[in-house]
Amino acid sequence: MDQERICTPIPKLNDSELLNELKEHGIFVSDASMSESYCLFEREPNEIHILLGADVIGNLLKGEEVKHLRGGLVAVNTHLGWTVMGKLKVEKEKHSNVLLSLYVSDNCIKDLWSLDVIGIKEPCEKKTRIELEEAARDNFARNVSRNEEGRYVVSLPWIQGHPPLLNCKNLAERRLKNCVRSLERSGNLGNYEAVFHSWLDEDIIEEVQKDADTKNEHYLPHHPVYKDNSTTKIRPVFDGSAKEKNSSSINE
Repeated sequence: MDQERICTPIPKLNDSELLNELKEHGIFVSDASMSESYCLFEREPNEIHILLGADVIGNLLKGEEVKHLRGGLVAVNTHLGWTVMGKLKVEKEKHSNVLLSLYVSDNCIKDLWSLDVIGIKEPCEKKTRIELEEAARDNFARNVSRNEEGRYVVSLPWIQGHPPLLNCKNLAERRLKNCVRSLERSGNLGNYEAVFHSWLDEDIIEEVQKDADTKNEHYLPHHPVYKDNSTTKIRPVFDGSAKEKNSSSINE
């Protein structure tokens, strides 16, 4: 064929609820995001490696086993294994472009290259670190309050005009699995888990209900830090710099 590529990449299944539903039906999909180590193609597993026409696919379908999944997806058993068909629901991002046209009559041409004209100030004119710290303290003083239990409550000091923040759930889940495996090998999983239980008992953290409003959510990966000379030998540290590809971290 004279065309190098005729199809776009097919996304993997990364919906944990959908993968659990497949598991309940006893269905294993080799190229799901939770089973990357079992993918038949080590290089570019997202790419399409073979196309089957309608004259061939019928010979591969078993026909007697079809599972209708939530969201309109259908799992079909073939002689090569299970395959999932249908359209995934993907949140679409809306973008808007703004075109600004300026008519310059009196200004000198050289002024077009002046930083002051286009609103950019020299580094020395930007806010100093002390000014930023004072702004953070003022924001804290304006927003701090106490709840019915006597605990202090304050909102996060978001940076004005910050870039969109993704939830990073897939990244956090991958990091958590690696963390659990490492703790199991070192025999510290129970001690690490005990820290979270103590935080839960002291109301430092709380369990998020599955039916909670999750329009604005962000998952932070964490890992253990060991200190033999401390009363707490092991404690979790959250990674505020973690981010998905082409996205921003919560620190940014």
